Amino acid sequence: MIKLLDLVDAVFVINLPERVDRRSRMDKVLASIGLSFDQENVFLFPAVRVSDAAGFPSPGVRGCFLSHKTVLEQAREAGYKKVLILEDDVEFARNTLTLLETLPTLANAGDLPNDFFYFGFEDPLNKAKFVNAKTQKLQLEEIPGRVVCAHAYTVSCDIYDDLINHLDECLEGEPGDLERGPMDVDGAYNAFRRRYPHRKATVVQPQVAWQRVTHSDLHARTWHQAPGIRQILKPIRILRNRLILLSR
Repeated sequence: MIKLLDLVDAVFVINLPERVDRRSRMDKVLASIGLSFDQENVFLFPAVRVSDAAGFPSPGVRGCFLSHKTVLEQAREAGYKKVLILEDDVEFARNTLTLLETLPTLANAGDLPNDFFYFGFEDPLNKAKFVNAKTQKLQLEEIPGRVVCAHAYTVSCDIYDDLINHLDECLEGEPGDLERGPMDVDGAYNAFRRRYPHRKATVVQPQVAWQRVTHSDLHARTWHQAPGIRQILKPIRILRNRLILLSR
């Protein structure tokens, strides 16, 4: 069976230290894809938390942006040729490792595609397709347009420099600039690919990863994030996540 640490040099899981609920769940998620925090080169990255939006849509969006950027910088400094970056609300299909063996690049060359490779994403134009019990084979597809959600993706070393420089420019850019201004990390990656059109985003179809239903730390608190309401909604979210997992 495929081992992810044979395909990437390191795995980074981005987690806010106070989100112990997500940290706990990630033990099981990693185990489902043959990984563990006890393994060498599987890292728990403490997500950046800031109080000032500094031109970003919210402090949470800025913190998320800085977290992904810092992970890329650490990967470059360590000399990793390819890294898998996970957010702490990711879930993987139960048969992910078996299905990965059907990918042409793994069967023929034993490698994942370069530049950006997404195990899961959201398609703004079409309903996402996920694996199910009938799925027997995965296919690769290059996405020329937007890719939304950076919850499970790999980045190769040949784009580290240009990508990190681009993210630095976004930090210093004018708010509202959709090409080189402060924005969510997904938007910055899409702007990077528009800037460097030879850089590709490849996805698996159907998808093997998705975001768990949970309250978000990215945006200002809304009514459903209030502590009392969160406790009421918690069992509903748990049930919904279980049903989603069973269907995939």
